Amino acid sequence: MFYQQPDSYCYAGSSILKNKCNVILFDEYVDMYKIYIDAKIKDFRVNPVHGKFTVTHVKNVHKALFRDLVNWAGSFRKGNFYMDEDNIHSVFCDYEEISSRLQDLLLLFDEYSSDRVELVSNVSKILSAFYNIHPFRQGNFEVIRELLMLWFKYNNSTYTLNLDEYSEDFIELVCVQQVDNPAIAQIVIEKSVS
Repeated sequence: MFYQQPDSYCYAGSSILKNKCNVILFDEYVDMYKIYIDAKIKDFRVNPVHGKFTVTHVKNVHKALFRDLVNWAGSFRKGNFYMDEDNIHSVFCDYEEISSRLQDLLLLFDEYSSDRVELVSNVSKILSAFYNIHPFRQGNFEVIRELLMLWFKYNNSTYTLNLDEYSEDFIELVCVQQVDNPAIAQIVIEKSVS
């Protein structure tokens, strides 16, 4: 992923995010991040951050997941970023538009449907729109996945959502393809809603 330079979120001359563990080597950071986020997700699923799918709720979920890892947990990114790697080319929304775009997106959480086809369509739209807003410097996939799972739970859904089998990189690719080929996202989400 490429970000506005210089990237104040990273250690100088590095692509490693400044972190509370002061891990500065890439492989160590990747390993530490995976162990950390897996543990936080397990805890979050037992003790979720409840809310009404507002901008504040989104920030609070991010803070709960990342507060022990980074100082900016729960804060929207400051700067315009883009991705250009591994055939994924994305320009995320302007950082000054994050709150308003997110408020518009969160209206979809009011449209829960017990119709599976409509539900799959809404999940696909939410996932793709959140990716394109990309409100946080890191942790966007984890936040939207957990919010969507809460959404299913709060609505006493007869369905469950399981995105755990997909990597963040795969979901990013699906979200990028959503623009040109929405059928790809639909297939992935259909397999995830049971």
